Amino acid sequence: MNSGKERRGAKRFALSVSVKFLLRGTEEGAGRLLDISEKGLALFSNVDAAEGDPIVVYPLGLGRIQGEVVRCFEGGLGVSFDLSESQKETILERIEAALEGKSYMRLIEKRSDLRIRYNIETTAHLDNIEPPIICTIVDMSRSGCLLHAAKKPALGEEVIIGALRGRVSRHVDDGFAIEFTGSATNPDPDKIGNAA
Repeated sequence: MNSGKERRGAKRFALSVSVKFLLRGTEEGAGRLLDISEKGLALFSNVDAAEGDPIVVYPLGLGRIQGEVVRCFEGGLGVSFDLSESQKETILERIEAALEGKSYMRLIEKRSDLRIRYNIETTAHLDNIEPPIICTIVDMSRSGCLLHAAKKPALGEEVIIGALRGRVSRHVDDGFAIEFTGSATNPDPDKIGNAA
């Protein structure tokens, strides 16, 4: 398994953690991470995928990473990441931190993107789901927010909170996190609290 254009020239790390993924934008799946680098990963999963399929992977502890299926093998597949050079550097740091059991920041956030803690009740609206999900904003940055909620939308699901639109990027024990999409460089909590 040393071949594969998705990780050529990059050091691979054996990291056996669970991984969820969204294949072709609609199909959810789960598997086990085999190895990973800043350029791609290999995972075990009995999924019907083909080379060229778009995929968003959520390795446990590493956040949301977008890529493309570049190799299929018996019982698994290889993924090449679609990342900028700075994002590659960040994911490498996150991989090394995970191997050492240390905490890390989300891949999509820059170190200067400070998260501010809140305790604001609001509602999350999702397509084809009624009624909306009642939730509490725990913290927020320019790129996303963490919500406490009894229900967890599917990974990749689009969510509207007040004037902000985002996508579910990960699940936590008592809620979920969303990554803002569109123009949300300066989210105003006053415009989303108790949104109906």
